Amino acid sequence: MNGIFLSKLIILRFLWWKLNKVFKTREDLEKGSLELAKEIASKSPLVTRVIKKQINYARDHSVKEALDYHAAWNSSLISGQD
Repeated sequence: MNGIFLSKLIILRFLWWKLNKVFKTREDLEKGSLELAKEIASKSPLVTRVIKKQINYARDHSVKEALDYHAAWNSSLISGQD
């Protein structure tokens, strides 16, 4: 696994865990939302944007098309500096 893929996997797992939380009060929801926003903002901006593009693409395309799209993005990021 390359570092960028691993970073993306960690971010996606983190987001999945955070997005599946249930809050008891509106205040807890607002606090949790701000914490999640801060955590996302602390990650690599490039990787965060690419993950968003890939999620949106995967939603509207077949698994094979989405994997090909991910592979193209991943290969373009391997040598990039963030």
